[in-house]
Amino acid sequence: MSDQVSIIESFKKTYDISDQVLADLNDYVQMQHKYIREPVTIRQFIEGKDYLDSKGVIYPEIMKCLEELNSGQYSEAVLTGGIGVGKSSIALYTSAYQLYLLSCMRNPHQEFKLDPSSEIVFIFQNLNLNLAKSIDYDRFRELIKQSPYFQKHFPYDPNMASELRFPNRIIVKPVVGTVSGAIGHNVIGGLIDEINFGQVVQKSKQSAEGGTYDQAESLYNSLARRRESRFSIGGKLPGVLCLVSSKRFPGEFTDKKIEEAENDPSIYVYDKKIWEVKPEGTFSNITFRVFTGDMARNPRLLEDHEVVSLTDQHLILDIPMDFKKQFENDIMDALRDIGGHSIRSTHPFIINVEKVKQCFGTHFSILNRDSVVFSQQKVKFFRPNTFINPHLSRFVHVDLSLNTDHTGIVMGHVSRFTEMDRGGGCIETLPVIHIDFALDIIPPHGGEIDFSKILLLSYNLKESGTSIRWVTFDGYQSADMIQQLRRKEFKSDNQSVDKTSVPYIILKNALYDQRARFPNHDRLYDELVSLEWDGQKGKVDHRPKKSKDLADCLAGVVFGLIRQKRVWDEHEVSVMERRKFAEKLALKEGAN
Repeated sequence: MSDQVSIIESFKKTYDISDQVLADLNDYVQMQHKYIREPVTIRQFIEGKDYLDSKGVIYPEIMKCLEELNSGQYSEAVLTGGIGVGKSSIALYTSAYQLYLLSCMRNPHQEFKLDPSSEIVFIFQNLNLNLAKSIDYDRFRELIKQSPYFQKHFPYDPNMASELRFPNRIIVKPVVGTVSGAIGHNVIGGLIDEINFGQVVQKSKQSAEGGTYDQAESLYNSLARRRESRFSIGGKLPGVLCLVSSKRFPGEFTDKKIEEAENDPSIYVYDKKIWEVKPEGTFSNITFRVFTGDMARNPRLLEDHEVVSLTDQHLILDIPMDFKKQFENDIMDALRDIGGHSIRSTHPFIINVEKVKQCFGTHFSILNRDSVVFSQQKVKFFRPNTFINPHLSRFVHVDLSLNTDHTGIVMGHVSRFTEMDRGGGCIETLPVIHIDFALDIIPPHGGEIDFSKILLLSYNLKESGTSIRWVTFDGYQSADMIQQLRRKEFKSDNQSVDKTSVPYIILKNALYDQRARFPNHDRLYDELVSLEWDGQKGKVDHRPKKSKDLADCLAGVVFGLIRQKRVWDEHEVSVMERRKFAEKLALKEGAN
């Protein structure tokens, strides 16, 4: 290369040429040094008869995106949006083109300063090896197999089915969806498919200190570190790693990467809806409007002349009439699959979030904080002036954890009973639940929650004039605490809200009836509106990266209170009304 530079300098001294001509000449010399054949553009590569011969196969909008993604500016691509927008196709054609660019290089190992005996690898990764092979790798292999260019200039070993082995020790292979899948490989690019659907496991042995294992983040971080250590030249990475996935919930992996892209010009974002991709005239020009909802409001179809405030305009989607029936049938699925919009959960347990919102902020907590780290803060933090109905019996439920998850504590009482008209002449007498406090106990960094402080909190509350009668636990290591509380004349035992769905159904009814009153608590509200109904298991659960510690405590308090004879006695509810409720409760429990 130094000899070629000397020739250019000598040429400049001999002939009177402009700087631009000299720059073009220099680029040509570098190109000749780097490549054995000059690469064509990605459009030529896809459409050319000597390459992939796929003219007319790619929609113009997708081709435009492919040209930008493969312009040399980007090293990562986030490919998301609705179904049928070409996410996987973009990843496959991009990987094929990046492989083609390597095939044009004179000496890729020398270019990237790699050991000549090492391999340069494109990976196809999915949640498991079978998916990686059957969905992406097999399609890619067929794409390359049909290409005249790869047959003639850069053939792979036809005797290997498990991977594609090309000249210059360049390999394309499907790998298992674990961190170990790419260990030892010089990964230059490829794709991770359906990355938002990775496992999120709490108390996992795969995570440090038994914390939460996030499969998506683990896979990405492993590959990102590997690419950075092997290929970074002057802060720039060759190849493109494609992160592909449909949307599910707000705040998932692709959402985080899209936020990161706002400050990182090397990340390309493709987030389209199907009517933005297919050619003009494919769908109706007449549209209907959908309010996509937020954490406090449900999605819904808007009326034709309904006025929406300026602050909510960003929550409105204009959708071709072709899709109206799908949105009318199942707005949640349609928003996610057709609109390419993240929704609160696939099967939300709480649909009417507006009702839930109205239950919060009706009074102050009797505690002066919503969360605590016992090792850093005192146990006694009451506000006695907020105590109401001190003579009425209190129920406390505790969801225990030790060192990785939060522990929740909720205390409440029945402030009164009210009549609810169910229609058809059916009147029910039901309790109004007043929550005195909800407390999120945060484990200290690297340490464990001090369970003795939970006992001390209960003792202090009782000494302050609160009539705590029942304290129940849902979690391990509660036997000793139950014994100590019983010695102090508390009625204490274990109570699970996960064995059946009844505690949560009772809670939801109270929320919808507006028979629940809570102090403001952001974490508790977020847990409630993020709950999911698992129809297969017949239980309420939380979605990935969310928790339900406080929600479990709330369900435990509500369910615990309504089953106590003393509560009904305190409010002098008639025997007949008690019997009606007991029979209805028995039917619910029997059904579960």
